Order: sequence, then C-alpha cells, then structure tokens
Amino acid sequence: MRRKPASVQALTELGRVRLSKSFFMRDMLHSEIAQVHGLLNAPDDPDLAIAAGTRLCEELLEPLQDRWGRVAVRGAYRNQEVNALGNRMMRLGKAGYNCALNENSAAGHIWDLRDKDGCMGATACVVVPAFYDAHPEPGGWQHLARWIDELVRHTVVYRGLAETVAATTGDASAFGRACERVHAAGGRLVKREQERGIVRADVRPDDVISLANAIAAVTERDRDRRRRTRLIGLLIDGLRPRSEQSPRRR
Repeated sequence: MRRKPASVQALTELGRVRLSKSFFMRDMLHSEIAQVHGLLNAPDDPDLAIAAGTRLCEELLEPLQDRWGRVAVRGAYRNQEVNALGNRMMRLGKAGYNCALNENSAAGHIWDLRDKDGCMGATACVVVPAFYDAHPEPGGWQHLARWIDELVRHTVVYRGLAETVAATTGDASAFGRACERVHAAGGRLVKREQERGIVRADVRPDDVISLANAIAAVTERDRDRRRRTRLIGLLIDGLRPRSEQSPRRR
C-alpha cells in the first residue's frame, strides 16, 4: 500500500507509475494552483488515484489518441487541499480558478476520493492538436457535425453506452456528471451556432443529444460506417435553417 509521497524520491517514484501505453502518473500531477501557491499536488491515497487514472487513460485517453493523434494533458489530478483552495479563490471572484466543491469533484479531478455512492473516477482536461488544426476558425456546422460524429462513434465503441448516456441525465454519480459535461459541451456548441445563424433557432441541445444517441443505438448493432455517416448527414441537414437545407429530391 503506497503512502502519500513526502520526499522528492517518493514523488519521483509515483510519477514513474505507468497508467497506460502512453501516459504516466507524472503527466497528471501538474497544477497551476499548486505551483503558484506552493502546494504539493500529490494524492493522499496513491493506490486509488492510480486505479482511477489507469481506467481513465486506458478506456478514454488512449482511444482518443488512437483516433486523433497526440493528446496533450492540460490538467488532471488535484488533491483535496489544492481543489479546496481553487474553489475558495473562485468564490472570491479571483481570475483563473475554476474548481467545484470537493464533494462535487470527488471521483472527478480528485481521483483519490470516492464519490458519495462509493464510486471511483477520474477527470482530465486535454487538448487535441489535430482537432484544432482541422478547425482553426470558430463556428461552422462542420464543428457540430464533428462533435456529433465523435459522440456517436464513442457510444458505438462501448456497446450499450448510448442508452446509458441517455438515461443518466441528472444522475449525481461520477459517470452521471461526466454525461452532464458531454451534454453541456454539446449545448454550448448548439447555442453558439444558433447565434451565428448556422443552426435553427427552434432546436434545443437535448434534441441533438437524443438524436445522436438514437443514431448510436441503431448503428451499434451493425457498425456500418456508411450508414452512420448518412444518418448524421440527415440530422445535420435537419438542424440547418430551412432556407439552407438541401432541396428535396423528386
């Protein structure tokens, strides 16, 4: 059983723990908050942090990197002391701090703290350079199409996930909160494209989520790439303002 590192050697050994093919624990420990305030951002329960981080890297970050190329970790693990300080500073209105309460960050950014249901979990904020290079300019229906495609692709890879994602809205578990973040990201994208006139004004974010999950549920059974692309195309065509929709074939 590992203890919280209290020396350079112990922290170095923790950083050398390999979480997956491409990621090590050291990649996950950087924190601007800890760096600026002189705190040690190391887990109180290294074994739990390693177990949660391993699942994150093997089941999410590695498939993401296989699909898109290099994934750069922007921020990941925060211990309870660092996260609590970040939350206090955020509530004081200080710029650059964006941390939830510890109880809400458990099994999220605080990898070594289980949530109220006893579940472990881990969160990481990442940058995907290839996606940025493919979309250097903001806006455009292509962004929404790509987001829908990747959501469908991911839910198809993990069989049964489409139904689970659709059913976990409002769930307070770590997985439920992750689904909420997926929904929130899609909502922000839909709203932005509506403001730009790319998406119909009567479309609601949950409409897009529901339709994407429906496509995932259908194509989960046969995984026909062409069929999935066609269905997503029909969905995107329906999201556009009516004046921009493709003409009906006679």
